[in-house]
Amino acid sequence: MGNIIDYVKWRGDITFSKSPMNEVDGLIFSILSYLYYDAVIDKVSTESITIKEYAQLVKKNDYKILSMILVKIQNYEELLAQCAKSARFKNVKLSNYVNIFDPKEEIQFAAVTFELDDKTMVIAYRGTDDTVAGWKEDFNMGFLDVIPSQAKALEYLKLVAEHNPTKKFYLTGHSKGGNLAIYSAIKSPLKINSRIIGILNYDGPGFLGDILEDATYQRILPKIRSIVPESSIVGMLLERKESETIVKTTAIGGFYQHDGFTWELVGTKFTHVKKRSIDSELIDKTLKSYLDKSTSAQRKQFADAISKIFEGYEGYTLTELTADKIKVINRVAKSYDGLDKETKSFLIASLRLIFSQGISAVKGTAQKESIKLPLPGILAKR
Repeated sequence: MGNIIDYVKWRGDITFSKSPMNEVDGLIFSILSYLYYDAVIDKVSTESITIKEYAQLVKKNDYKILSMILVKIQNYEELLAQCAKSARFKNVKLSNYVNIFDPKEEIQFAAVTFELDDKTMVIAYRGTDDTVAGWKEDFNMGFLDVIPSQAKALEYLKLVAEHNPTKKFYLTGHSKGGNLAIYSAIKSPLKINSRIIGILNYDGPGFLGDILEDATYQRILPKIRSIVPESSIVGMLLERKESETIVKTTAIGGFYQHDGFTWELVGTKFTHVKKRSIDSELIDKTLKSYLDKSTSAQRKQFADAISKIFEGYEGYTLTELTADKIKVINRVAKSYDGLDKETKSFLIASLRLIFSQGISAVKGTAQKESIKLPLPGILAKR
């Protein structure tokens, strides 16, 4: 069994013109979208640079390749290094890099386009990073018809398609990026939609019910592949109708399985399993139950409670906030008042979910056991 780094080492001598993009390549491009290209590519630029050239500039100028804290940077460095020396990836051209971060507008959006040697293109949307704005935007999916990143994703697809009128392309993304890939496909005009070869969603959340009834969504369903780990959490959020492929991972615990570097593969395919874990099924039922029973007003109330936790927060990342547990507890207590019983329970469950990632990063290691925040005892009398 190997992972995506092993895949590049093994598959690196075969170009895309000889062997078209597969499900493993799609995850690699999704993960490469997390890299920080700001130092070398102008925003919304139609000029391009190869992966090999980018890696050389990073090494020569000591550019940082990640703007996030909640990651194991060595994995990204190794993946970039292996891609840069492989025949399959080194001459892949990347362009049209966009990175938008605006806490006031509650938007965290980034995307980059890859051009393969078989003349197809891959539009890769970045998922949620470590920023508070990114997580707040994710929670807004629960009651807003369109979040800012979804609007930007559609705008981005139209821009790339306009600049490359003869190209066909894949849309891909990990986490929120997978949601953006599907959304932009659903909302794109037919003349663009018909040029999409496939849409690859790696453990990304779904949508509110209405969009799933869209005629375009029904038409493109055969093009969508949603791939999730055994104990998927993020991929269970909201609703979707496309079938899912479940993959085996080396990680223990749902959120750690969200890391694509832990996904096992053999050859050009992930190691597929027949069903998700009991924990994932339970999370899925719990989330669906809350969403089915809650009104749009209740979901907005939940999102507003999240906003109160971050209100006036001078930092930008969850890691910084979670480093101060007292601050977290005080902010949660402030947001707790006025919520109904169901929303309170859902709030606590959600905070455990996202803050466990920040705590893990501060400790410097992923814990095998679930991490519990000191919330229930503090709030037991409320």
